[in-house]
Amino acid sequence: IPLRTVDAGTKHSQNTSDSTNEQSPKLLGQQKLYDYANILTIGEITIGTPPQTFNVMIDTASADTWIPGRYCSYSGCGSMKEFDSSLSNTYYRSGLKVSIGHGPGTVYGFTAADNICIVNLCSRKQEFVEGYQTSWYYWNFPYDGVLGLAFPASSQIYSKNMIINLAENGLLSQPVFTIWKARQNLEMKNSNYFRRNQKGIESGLLTLGAQDSLHCSASCLYVSTARDYWRFTVSRAYALSEGSLEGNKTKAYYRTFNAIVSSSSLLIHGPSYDIWKIAMGLEAWYSTSYAMYMVDCKLTKSLPDVIITVNGVDLPISAENYVIKTSTGICLLAFQKMAPTAKFDWVLGEPWLQQYCHVHNVQSGQLGFCTSLITIGIVYISERNMERPTFHMVTMMKFALVIALLYAFCEGTVRKGLLLTKEKCNRLNLHFVLYMYFRAFALVSKLVRSFSVPLEIVKLKKRNSDDPTAIGQTTEQPGIGHQLLYDDVNIVTVGEVKVGTPPQTLNVVIDTSVADLWLPGRFCAFYGCELMGSALRRILVASMSTRALISALLCTICEALISIPITTVNIGKGTTSTRSISLPIGGIISPQLLLDYGDIVNVATISIGSPPQPFKVIMDTSSADFWLPGNLCIANGCGHKQLYDSKQSKTYKPIGTKVGLDYQPGIVHGITATDNVCIGALCNPLQEFVEAYYTMWYDWSTMPYDGIMGLAFPSVSQTEATNPIISLANLGLLNQPMFTIWKEQQEMSTENALLNKISGQITLGTFDVAHCTASCLYVDTKKDYWRFTVQRGFVPSDYYTFYGNLTYTNTRVSNAITSSSSSVIKGPSYDIWTIARSLGAWYSPTHNKFLVNCDTKDDLPQIGITIEGTDLPITPKNYVIKIADGYCALALEVMSPTLFYDWVLGEPWFREYCHVFDVETGRLAFCAPQ
Repeated sequence: IPLRTVDAGTKHSQNTSDSTNEQSPKLLGQQKLYDYANILTIGEITIGTPPQTFNVMIDTASADTWIPGRYCSYSGCGSMKEFDSSLSNTYYRSGLKVSIGHGPGTVYGFTAADNICIVNLCSRKQEFVEGYQTSWYYWNFPYDGVLGLAFPASSQIYSKNMIINLAENGLLSQPVFTIWKARQNLEMKNSNYFRRNQKGIESGLLTLGAQDSLHCSASCLYVSTARDYWRFTVSRAYALSEGSLEGNKTKAYYRTFNAIVSSSSLLIHGPSYDIWKIAMGLEAWYSTSYAMYMVDCKLTKSLPDVIITVNGVDLPISAENYVIKTSTGICLLAFQKMAPTAKFDWVLGEPWLQQYCHVHNVQSGQLGFCTSLITIGIVYISERNMERPTFHMVTMMKFALVIALLYAFCEGTVRKGLLLTKEKCNRLNLHFVLYMYFRAFALVSKLVRSFSVPLEIVKLKKRNSDDPTAIGQTTEQPGIGHQLLYDDVNIVTVGEVKVGTPPQTLNVVIDTSVADLWLPGRFCAFYGCELMGSALRRILVASMSTRALISALLCTICEALISIPITTVNIGKGTTSTRSISLPIGGIISPQLLLDYGDIVNVATISIGSPPQPFKVIMDTSSADFWLPGNLCIANGCGHKQLYDSKQSKTYKPIGTKVGLDYQPGIVHGITATDNVCIGALCNPLQEFVEAYYTMWYDWSTMPYDGIMGLAFPSVSQTEATNPIISLANLGLLNQPMFTIWKEQQEMSTENALLNKISGQITLGTFDVAHCTASCLYVDTKKDYWRFTVQRGFVPSDYYTFYGNLTYTNTRVSNAITSSSSSVIKGPSYDIWTIARSLGAWYSPTHNKFLVNCDTKDDLPQIGITIEGTDLPITPKNYVIKIADGYCALALEVMSPTLFYDWVLGEPWFREYCHVFDVETGRLAFCAPQ
């Protein structure tokens, strides 16, 4: 099947094509790999009965298969082909709602099953995700979905991939598949090169059911993988260097790390320091224009091998496979830094695939790296009369190419005093970045469709004017500022706004088609903003409705970013509320008072170590991991925090597993350990936690807490650890295996931010009879996020607004969680908007909230949620927030649905009802307060 390629955020791809082996139904045979730009591996599959054909990306670094459904055309699927389930006789919908993150994009859909075929081999009842909404990122790519080939352990829907199912059903001769890529120089070509080769350039073979004995030798190094991402252990990596003080090896590091192989990555990605050490060993220098390391093209043939040691065996990568040559004579290293993840530190992409044949055994989980027998040309054994082509491996890094060319031109003219000033040069660079960022993929997709070829990577059109400043037409409008229009392709409107006090000037893109605002912060220089360069980091994208356009240009967008005077952060579940636990009372039953700091997060004082070290931590019922900043974290984003010093504790025991905790607005990297952890006088001497050595979190240094203590179940723990309260219950230190959270019913206001005000109590080991009645509704949870089912949400039908009798009743069954770290109730966009309009609220882009009239807020009705047939109301006292400048806002926010839940019930829900958590049975009770 023809496999094609585009850039999907992993910066690489390959193209594959396959056909059938007519001799045996158990051997799929070999699929030709077609190379267009070394970006993605795209192939053709069929789904359903009768079959519907789709182009999908083949990815060994992901495990899920997804295809856009027939309703996706209304929700951002762009030009992708939709799967029409109504036309398939073998279709079955299981209906679990999921969200799949792939690259920088996200796909929302539900699980289904149908027959999926590659050529003549069909996996019956193969589970996949039928998407109903995708991020804009996927809109203009020439593929319709993704076929993941990793293991079920990394699947977000817990399903087996297609090849595993084919092997288990006996449809393959052997439970293996092999990827061979021809070894050749990586080069960048312009778009005309690809147009002349519309069928792509054959660059390798994908063989299913057997090892490719024609192209791969039997001399292989087999490694055991972790059976999730084809993940294995690498002991070291270095660049050979004759002048090194350590002999002929300049070692980048000696520590063990985890690596994966990826058929969807052009480059080899690794930690910043390690990539830098390898680059220094190759005498390379860093280019901010390309965000990559450069070498002298004249010296590429003399560059040494880069060695990666696996199982004690040194596996070299030759310079012809790790050097990328551009048409302008610039040579780049195919090594790029990445932030480590919870599972792996390195991603071995195209250079590694070209260097070695890869034999994947889906049954044993072994991965073999074999010597390639044929390095140029393709021999396809099923088509004996096929002409062997001569081809070249081509990579089109056009983003880096154009920016580098423009940067070099600008620098030259500035130095010579010609045409441009430094300021105009920086502005010109910015415009080209935005131009390519928003339109390159659309142009690619258009050409692909018009020429009916798998993919063509297109070089951007040249300007008609020889004047490098002639980017478009410039206009000046009083009160609006400077806008630059790209008249030749009608791409984007760019202007200047000022944000902050004192004002900071930002270049903005005005987009009337969406409604979000973003800008890279000061920490963005270390995570993906290098390509912009220092002058280009000041980009603000202001996407808004037409009604908010003028106000945004008049600089009120700065208020939309930080208009509420509370230090509010989104910790992955929504805006949060800050409280502090004080007066810890030890014993079998331990109540602790909650202090209110401005409705941000629940903060408790705990101690860890021997002798004890005190810390303020978030008590979070919607996460399951416990972490604190360690002593090494002071130089890596931990701000002005209390740091845990393991050397001072006599009971500290390291476990040493590296983890990455993702809270959506921030990432925490650390290592696991155990120590004596005390909540009040209740102590667990072997409580597992994460000692963080690196954090990246918005406004982390201003938050009044040091870490997070998750109180959800171990099944959703990213470290698979038991939370401290469950541990105390397991040790028999609690009277009953439960804890109760009571919050005082009071007016929600941001004007009391950061005041030390008692607002509630958390009680360990018993029911809080002092504050909670025995009138309770008990529900069974899924024992993950304290997740339960909601039958409906409603606004009373007798309530009228100035919209008329606009009432809301949601009859869909949804999943909800309660979150002690969210100051609002969050839900799907349609539901939140409908409830807000039913209450007569209006949306304010300035405040990023739904506003109501403060004079009539007490006349608002109760809103309600129905759980197990019981209507549970929420009063306006608990769902209306008084904010600055005399405004009142609804404590309701829009969120995208996740794999586990659609709704997050935060502070208003906690103030309305006592929460009783039974950590043994998993039951959750909502009780009327005293």
